[in-house]
Amino acid sequence: MEDTVPSHRGSAGEMPAELTSFVGRTEDIGKVSALLSESRLVTLTGPGGIGKTRLALQVATQVRRSFQDGMRFVDLAPLTDGGLLAYSLVDALRIDSSARGGGLEAVIAFLRQRSMLLVLDNCEQVASACAEFIRVVLRRAPDVRMLVTSRQSLGMSGEPEWLVKPLPVPAPQDPGGGRPMTLAAAAEFPGITLFAQRAAAASGFLLSEENVPTVALVCRRLDGLPLAIELAAGLTRVLSPGQILQRIENQFGFLATGDRAVPTRQRSLRATVDWSHELCSDEERLLWARSSVFAGWFGLAAAEDVCGGKDLPAGLVLETVTGLADKSILMREERLGDVQYRFLDTLAQYGRERLQESGRQAEFARRHRNWFLALATRMEKEWFGPEQVRWAGRMRAMRADLRAALEFSLSTPGESQAGIRILAAMDACWVASGPVGEGHHWLKRALALDTEPSRARAGALRTLGHLASIQGDQAASAGAQRECESLAERFGDRPLEASSLASQGLIALSAGDLAAAVELGDQALRRLGEVDGTDSDEVQAKVQALLLLALATDQLGDFDQAAAAAEEALGYCVNNDEQWFRSWALIALGFAELGRLDPIAAAGRGREVLHIAQAFRDITGTGLATLLMAGAGVVSGENERGAILLGITERLGEKATLLRSIAFYDSTRKLFGKLAREQLGEGSFDAAVARGHGFGIDQAVAYALGVTIGEDAAARTGSAASGRELLSRREWGVATQVARGLSNKEIAAALAISQRTAEGHVQKILVKLGFRSRAQIASWMAGHPDA
Repeated sequence: MEDTVPSHRGSAGEMPAELTSFVGRTEDIGKVSALLSESRLVTLTGPGGIGKTRLALQVATQVRRSFQDGMRFVDLAPLTDGGLLAYSLVDALRIDSSARGGGLEAVIAFLRQRSMLLVLDNCEQVASACAEFIRVVLRRAPDVRMLVTSRQSLGMSGEPEWLVKPLPVPAPQDPGGGRPMTLAAAAEFPGITLFAQRAAAASGFLLSEENVPTVALVCRRLDGLPLAIELAAGLTRVLSPGQILQRIENQFGFLATGDRAVPTRQRSLRATVDWSHELCSDEERLLWARSSVFAGWFGLAAAEDVCGGKDLPAGLVLETVTGLADKSILMREERLGDVQYRFLDTLAQYGRERLQESGRQAEFARRHRNWFLALATRMEKEWFGPEQVRWAGRMRAMRADLRAALEFSLSTPGESQAGIRILAAMDACWVASGPVGEGHHWLKRALALDTEPSRARAGALRTLGHLASIQGDQAASAGAQRECESLAERFGDRPLEASSLASQGLIALSAGDLAAAVELGDQALRRLGEVDGTDSDEVQAKVQALLLLALATDQLGDFDQAAAAAEEALGYCVNNDEQWFRSWALIALGFAELGRLDPIAAAGRGREVLHIAQAFRDITGTGLATLLMAGAGVVSGENERGAILLGITERLGEKATLLRSIAFYDSTRKLFGKLAREQLGEGSFDAAVARGHGFGIDQAVAYALGVTIGEDAAARTGSAASGRELLSRREWGVATQVARGLSNKEIAAALAISQRTAEGHVQKILVKLGFRSRAQIASWMAGHPDA
């Protein structure tokens, strides 16, 4: 069944959710599906509002089972710069772009190994870049097929093209011999069905024998164009079908005096949008134009900030947004816990034209940029805290608006400093959830454009250094970090200076210079001095330095010192309910515990890291967690499990440049592999590793989380391992209180600690013992009364 476009584009790469029914197109779906089975590329063409996107999605649903790796959907409507096409694809395909020269090569490397249908939607604005990308895919990824939508052909030789036609509507003499239209006859025409369904949803309208002839005339006058029909149906809230028809007739009479070179269907759509615009209030017209500066979904608060003014008071924005949604101008959906709005592409373009005509396009583009800058600044302040995962998801979802804000800043004279401030504020977000390649692209462009010394430049240099390091370009990373350190010292920014020193230490760590890494970590801590825990920047810088020391001393074999540094860093993270740095503290602590031959505790750390890494889509964290669990399996004597996890780790290492660049990754993997091979024998070891290689990321995580490292060893050793060896003194005290049946609040009071600290200790005990409930802790304590 038919609609104009999906109600929301979905998360990048996923099938967009469709909140309205699909009407008609059965023959089209069958024929395009057949065409796609014969050709690796099919392009759906037609004017805006004809229903190309919805048809593409229906075809994709029909054929996706033919592709081992399913389908991916990439919406290119917000994209105006063909140079960003590769980064949009990286984002949609959720692949690692951290390798130097990532972008297109990363995409091709991903696609080359897959049997997949790739749907590229709205290619017309970047047609040349799309055509070049498709040529490369057709040549280098033999099992990938592509379904493309565009208002015009991409101009490729031999490009199979399917012209999407309007929905069938009655011809002047239908259903025959000049007889009047009836309900029974109307059922044969999808255009009338679409009007009836959307009008019923908008206003409770019911198709009847009395009104069906008028509705048929409306649909015929609109040439069966789905978007035009939907807009007309939405107006049944305020107009009868007869009034709608009269307005169409009047508008078409006006159009007839215009440019007759414009195709009829395009005039139909323009007419419908024009009279929809005319029926809007003055405030609705203003909001339609001004909110077109948003490249993606936006909320009420954003509309108030960006679009409000004396002529559109903030108090009227909710009413105005509601009016546009009621008229089907705006789509409405709950996303990320908030109600948000978005234009259909055709209506967004119409709004931009109106804004341009008003002479205020630059003003509202700047307001949009300032709104995004404020958002990024707020995210930076709140990043080290409980909202971190939500911020990461929110910024991923707002990638199109980020690009719009940066493009305005870097292409408008005098605005580049704001762009640098946005990029600097997003440091942690780029590193934690990427995409690394795109971040590097924007940073290089911005820093080359604006060389004025400033705190913002120092922050952007720090970010550039981080991303260059992830991409394996340690020389560029070191240069950026040294310049950052110099500027931070000049402006008296101690946290940034310490952060830069810690980053330089990580570069030394990657190069295997452990002594230099430790010295730089110590320097960072000395530069910070006392940290009272109230300043987020200071806390983050101290955590970075502590993690550097933990990772370096892990490799030096000083596991007690490594554990102490990691636990101190973990304390800051737990106290602030932070997750990203917490995962790295758990990694460092887990390897220290493994070095102290405590595989059960190490495996527990690995499971914690896996949960956090999934929230950030962090392949590097996932790989280190599985490496940690692989080592725990081998040390526990569970060599087959360890080997399977090593296979998973190796597979993830092929996908993540940062994982491969971590100094201890390769040596640790080889050490555990050697030990497991000696115990299993060549054939069994290779078979287990191959099994791990065969897992996709979701399967790998599910397998790793399902493995309880240490259960076999525990069965062999019985109760030989005492509670004192498994738990610290403080954890033993907390476990004793749990066994007494005390709540976290009561434990805190009994031990004179904060409730949050008590909660943290209980969680650590559960992880170390591999338990899921407090009852299991109590039962275990009953079996260790003298420990």
